[in-house]
Amino acid sequence: MIGGLVVAAAIAAGLGAFFLIDPGRPLAKLGSKYSYDLSEYAAIDPDLILYEQVGEPFSTGLSQSRVIVIGPNETLWIAGDQQLVQFSLNGRRLRTIDCDGEPTCLALDGDGRLYVGLIDHIVVFSPTGDFIAQWSVPHPDALLTSLAVLGGSIFAAEAERKTVLRFDKDGTLITQFGRANPEHNHPGFVIPSPYGFNLAAAPDGLLRIVNSGRHLIEAWTIDGHREWWWGTSSIRVEGFSGCCNPAGLALLPNGHYITSEKGLVRIKEYDDHGRFIGVVAGPEQLDWVEPLRVHETPQDAHVRGFGVATDATGRVYVLDIFRNRVRVFERIKNDSI
Repeated sequence: MIGGLVVAAAIAAGLGAFFLIDPGRPLAKLGSKYSYDLSEYAAIDPDLILYEQVGEPFSTGLSQSRVIVIGPNETLWIAGDQQLVQFSLNGRRLRTIDCDGEPTCLALDGDGRLYVGLIDHIVVFSPTGDFIAQWSVPHPDALLTSLAVLGGSIFAAEAERKTVLRFDKDGTLITQFGRANPEHNHPGFVIPSPYGFNLAAAPDGLLRIVNSGRHLIEAWTIDGHREWWWGTSSIRVEGFSGCCNPAGLALLPNGHYITSEKGLVRIKEYDDHGRFIGVVAGPEQLDWVEPLRVHETPQDAHVRGFGVATDATGRVYVLDIFRNRVRVFERIKNDSI
């Protein structure tokens, strides 16, 4: 247990992320500030931008890209259409694996084995693309939105029941967790938009889970105990806006978080305690010309956001699911902002 990590929350509007004291924190209510002109918030202070784009964006070659993952052999995988496509880190297409359905999530283990969520079940492929197995999940109407490999287990976010499923590597269901449980200090996941229900394996051995309706990122043990959590609801750059953000999550090698938001499009970095560090890219860096908005209702936000992944050098890969291309960003500034 990591109770010592919990710290007092600051309420002032310019402050960064915080560890919650009240586990029963309700959904953030959207006040009049969300009807303001967003231009003030869309324009990112240049001093906050810590990264620059490396090279030119490259196309995924898919008509609908959904997921981006970096494999253990430092290659890039994109899931979309009914395929998995492998790229070199500089964007050269290497291999394609056909799927029997639309992949909604993807994870790789240390041996390069691929675990693919096909909406309501999981398919496993070898590193060379050979079919190994198909795993069922407990519910026939499941919606799998994210996968992660940690501690010899495979974890699946199941958005219909707002739970996380834990499997062993043979596909046996070990446990499922995430329902509201006062004894374990957990009020339950609130997932207004299913594609914000994301997982990430962290270097500290804990699983990170996005509780997007509460604007939180939570740390869980592999046995299903919530240890600590952080996040704040704010339209300002330090927080997460709208009804359900962050929409994307990845972890840097040093344990820092990379998040993406939909609506008010921005990619950001937080430290391993959830304190805001700076911006990877905003609308200008992402060449985003669509209207910026704050998604106030679940129906409004029922779309994916930009996908994010990181490599061993700390580069950030951003998947533009709207234009089916990838941008690569590299750190150019230190933490002192």
